[in-house]
Amino acid sequence: MMKKISAKQQRAIDALKHDSDNQLLIQKLQWESTNTDHGDQIENNPQLRDLIYTHEVIKHCLANTSAPTRAIITDMYLHQSDLNTEGIAQKLHMTRRTLYNRRKKFLDELIRLLG
Repeated sequence: MMKKISAKQQRAIDALKHDSDNQLLIQKLQWESTNTDHGDQIENNPQLRDLIYTHEVIKHCLANTSAPTRAIITDMYLHQSDLNTEGIAQKLHMTRRTLYNRRKKFLDELIRLLG
């Protein structure tokens, strides 16, 4: 049975799920800004600054977490695996409780840094 997640946790999950799309958008906008007369477009675009900040926070959180937690987050959100939570726990040889606790700790840190 899935535990109910908070709105802040959902925001963090959405940021994780859309991070690869955001990376492509960031690259596209950075390329456009360097190949146009609008060299300061990045600094003046709050949406792009937010995307870059969110991406940097996700990279920081993933880099500073343990390998098992990174595997959980990767399988659940970044690769969008076909497995359900129980299947991911079995694949990673851990209990569902351990998976939930590691996921919650990671999401709490991500929420704290995203603000």
